[in-house]
Amino acid sequence: MRVPSPKPGLARLAHLAGAALAAILLMASSPALADGPSRPATPAEQSYYNQVMAVLAKAVPASPPPGWDETGRTQIQTPRQVADGSEEDPMGLEYHVRWQDQARARAAQEAQVAAGAEVMKRQMAQPSTAAQEKRVEALAAQVAQAIERGDMATVNRLQDEMDKLYDEINQVLSRRDAELQAALKRHQVKDVEAGVSLLVNSAVVEFIGRVAKDQPVAGLTVYRQEGEDNPHLGWREGYSWVFLGAGWKLMREGDHQYMEFTPKPGVPHTTVQNLVVRVQAAPERARGLLAALDWAALKGLIK
Repeated sequence: MRVPSPKPGLARLAHLAGAALAAILLMASSPALADGPSRPATPAEQSYYNQVMAVLAKAVPASPPPGWDETGRTQIQTPRQVADGSEEDPMGLEYHVRWQDQARARAAQEAQVAAGAEVMKRQMAQPSTAAQEKRVEALAAQVAQAIERGDMATVNRLQDEMDKLYDEINQVLSRRDAELQAALKRHQVKDVEAGVSLLVNSAVVEFIGRVAKDQPVAGLTVYRQEGEDNPHLGWREGYSWVFLGAGWKLMREGDHQYMEFTPKPGVPHTTVQNLVVRVQAAPERARGLLAALDWAALKGLIK
């Protein structure tokens, strides 16, 4: 039996309307923390954290792009607790910073909300699917009665009729959603958000979608995944990745690609064995942000 499928346009409009309230950035700054059992961090772990995080903080641009604002940056706080078993694997650390062209982003958001509201107002004046929905409810009650009687022929006939009604409802909803999506896209803007993430001692990095090699930076290979128009969230900028450390290998399973790291055995867990640089930004801005990083300092972390 088919049922009306959810349409992304309404979810996207709700996301836009609530974006100001939902813009809470999680800037992780403590290593190997978990909701489960923990133990006190050792002096060696605290020293490792402080030294590495200080280098990461200085390696990224201190100021946002001209005309932009900084919207999030990891706060460095020496950890008092770490997860039980943290000493069994290379200790991971993360440093994040994000910027936004808030003026352009806010103007686009307001225009999209207004355009979406106008479309929905117009659609509310159009014939609804209430009659089909009411008929479906009545048929569902008849199906339940037929099942109780064991009359499967009637059940199948009623379900066929319900499927036709669902098709009619879906056609109407799909047309409305396409109209709403088109209105939102007319006011969509790109290159208004950017971020840099520095990830220490990652084991696996998953690529969502296809990646290709981009212009190298500091003698290192850059992998690039271009942005896409997400039907629920709007335009999402692409990612650029750089992998430091000798143990990385690009893995492929059909269309699925990911990077996997093989750690060195017999070294302290408080050793930086690898570093992933991940930049989310429009292509040219991503290249500029990569070029602005202190690569000498980052390369110097790898042991």
